[in-house]
Amino acid sequence: MQKNRERNGKVTRKELEAYKVNERLIERNMKKIEDEKYKDIPTVYGKVRSSMNEHPYIETHMAVQMEEPVESDRRIRNLEKWEQEVSKAKSDNTKVEEFIDNIDNVTIKEIFVLRYIEGKKVSEVAKDVGYTHGRVSQIISKLLKD
Repeated sequence: MQKNRERNGKVTRKELEAYKVNERLIERNMKKIEDEKYKDIPTVYGKVRSSMNEHPYIETHMAVQMEEPVESDRRIRNLEKWEQEVSKAKSDNTKVEEFIDNIDNVTIKEIFVLRYIEGKKVSEVAKDVGYTHGRVSQIISKLLKD
């Protein structure tokens, strides 16, 4: 029964190993987003056609100052791309965290937290929990078997 509960919301080894990579990606992209929002975009003058409220059928032309369109579009595309990457990485990491949270055995949960959330090597995890390197690898493999 415990195995069935632990395997619900299954994740792959690749998804587990991507946890720390995703954390770095989130941090890096959040910094890029913040920098891009405060970056100055050159302004240019452009012509706009409109009508006046008093004379709605008379077309007027005005010169307005606006952000340079190519740079503005590039900024929007970059922000959207980085926000999508952050969203996917957060979603993937949430899936990993939920998988680990659903493990009933405290020792096995600790092994997964140390290995994948904290990013420790298997030998370091083995030392921390008092098992051999081989036993820790065996526990991880057993839980991740298809």
